[in-house]
Amino acid sequence: MKSEVDKALKAREQARLARQLTIRLRLRKGLAGRRFGKHKVPESHIDVQVGEDLAENLRTLKVGTTIVYSGPSY
Repeated sequence: MKSEVDKALKAREQARLARQLTIRLRLRKGLAGRRFGKHKVPESHIDVQVGEDLAENLRTLKVGTTIVYSGPSY
């Protein structure tokens, strides 16, 4: 009886550790490659311009750049 309980506890512990490892690996990878509805997050590095580096107008904005709005800077 006791050995069956010990086996069950070991199996639960191993399953818990496997779930934790899976979660840690997902967090390390981030959102890259995941799907949100019909959209997929790209796995490659995305070039982003911050507020200080933004062009004066849209004509001089670098092509293929994502704009990040960080709110008003006072």
